[in-house]
Amino acid sequence: GVSGVDTINSTNSVATLTVTGLQETTDWGFSGVNDATVGLALTFATAAVTSGSTDTITGTLTGSIVGTVGITTAAANGFETLGLVSSGSTANTLTTLTQTTGTTLVTANISGTQALTLNVMPATLLTYNASTLTGALQLGTGTTTATYVTFATANLNNVTGGTGNDTFIFAATFDANDFDATTGETLNGGAGTDIMQASFGTTIGTGLHLSGI
Repeated sequence: GVSGVDTINSTNSVATLTVTGLQETTDWGFSGVNDATVGLALTFATAAVTSGSTDTITGTLTGSIVGTVGITTAAANGFETLGLVSSGSTANTLTTLTQTTGTTLVTANISGTQALTLNVMPATLLTYNASTLTGALQLGTGTTTATYVTFATANLNNVTGGTGNDTFIFAATFDANDFDATTGETLNGGAGTDIMQASFGTTIGTGLHLSGI
């Protein structure tokens, strides 16, 4: 097994790195990667790694555009919180993050000074808190309505943007189960000039709560 490793960082990589047998919480990162086919696969070997109810794993992207990060835990009680740090001199993109076995990942806390784009995330992640992010947050990809690629909402509870100009691309996945104020949920864009793109049909609930958009 692998123990005593705090962080696994993929630097200037041209291929996906796979690490198995991890014996303790190990954070991850990318630096100087500019290839959406390059990812990272982490497998945690024992259920004890994520036996708590507040387990956190953190990924740091530094000037990188990356593909899939796969997190496999030994038990369904996996990590509960994902930390994401966006740094460097150029914008970052995480194309896909998956959790295998684990079903408990519910919150993403996003920080840093650089712009960050997220495209496909686990459906269990219902809260995104980027209140301390000073770069722009984009959920979904594309720069114009003609090129937007949807970020699946999966019945989002709470999203808080940062101080940058954030973009939330929900399209037809946006429905009455998202951001229901009657249960204390909200989409708060925060500071900056923020954009939400969605296809409003007949399923938008009366409890929809948006602010700062």
